[in-house]
Amino acid sequence: NTLVHGHKRWCMFPPDVSASVVDPSSLGKWGREEASIGEASAREGAQLVQCVFDVKSAELEIDWAGVADAISRLQLDGVQWGSTELVDVAFGVKKLQVLATFDADKCSEDEVAEAIASLSEYALSSVDLDQRVPVASYPLPPPVSPAYWFQDVYPRLVADKVPMLELVQQPGETIFVPHGWYHVVLNLDWTVAITHNFISEATIGDAFVRLERQDAALADAWFRQLAIEWPEQAKQLRRREN
Repeated sequence: NTLVHGHKRWCMFPPDVSASVVDPSSLGKWGREEASIGEASAREGAQLVQCVFDVKSAELEIDWAGVADAISRLQLDGVQWGSTELVDVAFGVKKLQVLATFDADKCSEDEVAEAIASLSEYALSSVDLDQRVPVASYPLPPPVSPAYWFQDVYPRLVADKVPMLELVQQPGETIFVPHGWYHVVLNLDWTVAITHNFISEATIGDAFVRLERQDAALADAWFRQLAIEWPEQAKQLRRREN
């Protein structure tokens, strides 16, 4: 990856670090605690709902980052806090939108709103329900966003001293990611980069196996072309499969 403009934050993990540690969506070490809430609710036949709350203040100067952090620390039975987003309203006024997924049998929308409004250290003027959607199963905030990952997953890995390589890529620098290294990249500002992916003779076997698991039809088409362009390597792949 060659960076032309902007800055990127990288976090890379050597092959001996399990994917289940890096990616909470696999319900490995870090995803299990959150998932257990949903599993318990599902067993009990809970009424799960997902709501977006509008948090507003009459003050123009307010620490919205502090508000978001304080909300994420609120402990309510059956409630899982999700993402937050600061939205412009008008004339410099902003509101904080907060996502919450909760068991309606254990906690009501009003109780969630009241808990947010109880943060007396901030000049909050109102907490209103913006959207309400029933959900069939407990949805964790999708860990596909690097911003989510660095905010919620990264601190846990640091606390557990998981081996990782960290850096901030500057314009003009090229980053090479070795085979088998999981990595997370966050654009710190507007960025322009050139990325090139390649498969070497040493890694083609692993790449082919992964492709077969993800898209068998594409893997078959790739193998047919490989048999034409690189017949010896195609034979080695077939021997490896057998």
